[in-house]
Amino acid sequence: MPINVALVGGGIWAREEHLPAIVASKDLALKAVYSRTNKSASSIADNVSYPLDLYTDEDGKGFDALLERTDIEAVVLSLPIKNQHSLVVPEGKFYQTEWRKNPTHQGGFLLDGGVHCIAGIRQLLAAQDGNQVAQVSAFTTLLRDHLPPVDTAHAIFKALSGATGSFQISVGSSSKADEWTVECEHGWVKINGHGGSSEVTVSKDGQVTTETIQNEKTGVPPEIRAWGEALVAGRVDEEQEPEAALADLELIELLLKSGDNHGATMDCVHQDV
Repeated sequence: MPINVALVGGGIWAREEHLPAIVASKDLALKAVYSRTNKSASSIADNVSYPLDLYTDEDGKGFDALLERTDIEAVVLSLPIKNQHSLVVPEGKFYQTEWRKNPTHQGGFLLDGGVHCIAGIRQLLAAQDGNQVAQVSAFTTLLRDHLPPVDTAHAIFKALSGATGSFQISVGSSSKADEWTVECEHGWVKINGHGGSSEVTVSKDGQVTTETIQNEKTGVPPEIRAWGEALVAGRVDEEQEPEAALADLELIELLLKSGDNHGATMDCVHQDV
């Protein structure tokens, strides 16, 4: 039996990524959409082949009215980071905290997009015990004035095992490369991302092979599918646990703090996931 869900948000990301992923999931049934304006909510409904219930601030039937529905079992938030805190239940114990009262979008684009790259690194290192990131050192800078506070970072991660690796990300440079390289005892593995596919090159004992692997354009469809499957099964997907999100956010935060302190080494405390 599919889980009845509502989509919260009516922007481009909600329309082009979250909406198709929800509709395609066999475990989810989209029943309603909430957005601030009738126009943005309608832009979601216009892309669905069946009627949706619309909730907007303009018609006086907003987010609170949506939450009063007993048939809606879960919601998908597709909002800017700075707007998400306002939808937390005001009486909730986590609401009355200083960062919620005075929210800021720390890190700008490096947080918004970089946290997904960090999640990949964390999962890669987690394949072997003792390889969690223990320390972070980074330098950050702003190359384009319209992408504050910083748009570029060059970081060194040190694992508990003593292994080290570099992490570079920039949304302010002219480069559009998406590359991962893992150096191993008998060779190396390199992955180049190309939108809907990835080119994987493996060098082992001097022999080099290359394979192209097809994948989905973004991580949203598999993320929504996994979420729906977990809801139906009554469990939490381990890759979507809040502790995992905290671990990823910690690395971004320490990277930014290190950059603010001229590359000072920062110690991790939330990487045991």
